[in-house]
Amino acid sequence: MRRLLLPIIAIICGIYAWITEGDSSNILWIFIVGVWSLASYFSNTRTSGLEVLQRFRKRQLYYLSGLILFFGGWLVFYAYYNPFAGKWLSASATTFILFMLWLFMQWGIYSWNRVEARQRLQGEEHSRCIGIIIGVSTFLFAFLLIEGVMRLTMVQSDAYAFTAMHRAWLELYWQPINSLGYRDNEPDADETKTHILIVGDSFAAGHGINYIEDTFPHVLVQMLNEETDQYRVNIAAQPGWNSDAQLIGMTTYPIVPDVIILSYVWNDIAYALPTNPVQVQFPPPSISWLERRFFTVSFFYWHIYQAGVGDYSTPYLQTVVQGYMDDAIWARHEADLAQMLRWAQDRNIEFVVLLWNNLITPNRTQPALQRVSDFFTSQGVTVIDMFDVLANEDPANLVVNRYDAHPNIYAHRLAAEALYQYFR
Repeated sequence: MRRLLLPIIAIICGIYAWITEGDSSNILWIFIVGVWSLASYFSNTRTSGLEVLQRFRKRQLYYLSGLILFFGGWLVFYAYYNPFAGKWLSASATTFILFMLWLFMQWGIYSWNRVEARQRLQGEEHSRCIGIIIGVSTFLFAFLLIEGVMRLTMVQSDAYAFTAMHRAWLELYWQPINSLGYRDNEPDADETKTHILIVGDSFAAGHGINYIEDTFPHVLVQMLNEETDQYRVNIAAQPGWNSDAQLIGMTTYPIVPDVIILSYVWNDIAYALPTNPVQVQFPPPSISWLERRFFTVSFFYWHIYQAGVGDYSTPYLQTVVQGYMDDAIWARHEADLAQMLRWAQDRNIEFVVLLWNNLITPNRTQPALQRVSDFFTSQGVTVIDMFDVLANEDPANLVVNRYDAHPNIYAHRLAAEALYQYFR
């Protein structure tokens, strides 16, 4: 009877998953587990499977097919259900794990009688397939082990959002998403409050920051409302936005704010460049499926084969900085910045600029941002330059991780404190 306990649990879980999640694959697992288990239980053999499986166990092919089923099943589990640390397993995923555990017991156990099982194993060390079995088993076991460890320890962002680890991070932490599509709370239309709108890109949206409460817009509102609940801070920001997209986000925001803070990052001119400064070699079709679904493959491709995602920063940075020094490119960009400022001034909206240099090599981007600072200063706009705020900080202590040069929690807090000093 104890042999039926696991199948019964698997079947119950599969029925629940089928009803609640609508995953029809559970029907297949339920059918296989149910029919096989009942046939095994009511058969006259003392083995864990059908009579035909009893005879098949005497063949060498049995071992290889068992490896394919067991390791292949776990590969399917990783690829299809995409488990990782912090993500609760769905009922369908749990059903699949129970099914694989049951299958391993059926296929991997020679007999419920230990003496009989030991007799059947004698002489297998001389099998012609034993080398293949050991080699394939070792490789697949190592791959699955490394994949499992990475899924437990490496759910993290990267600078350009390329890797499978970053996609897992997005699934886990990129929330809440409000009705406007921003990673933010819903806007508050209370006219008695002072509304601050922070316009920007991934810096303002909190790329790499697990919880929005730790991003500088939300830290700022916490500081401002320590004594009075007078302020409301929202964002109009998306990763990858440059100044052209920020202009649209600012002018179409449903609530006209009292203050606009432009979170200007050193690469916001990228849209005006003649070519895309992010030049990368994406995985070829032959491995793209694997790269998207397995942390191990994704890490190897982006951080080893491609010598690290961060290495794209050097040519990328050079191209962007050169764009600021090109008068034609700067003229187009300056016109868009002037349009943003004019839109705010026409509506009597206070305008403030928060400048972000490259956090790893701030000195290399400072000459470019100086041009931005000079423009806004000439228009009477207050400019808060993070280059000055972070001047005495170690760059390694300001970024999210070694693969993501976005500001970390500490840098976000420093930005919020600098803005708070302005409003005091």
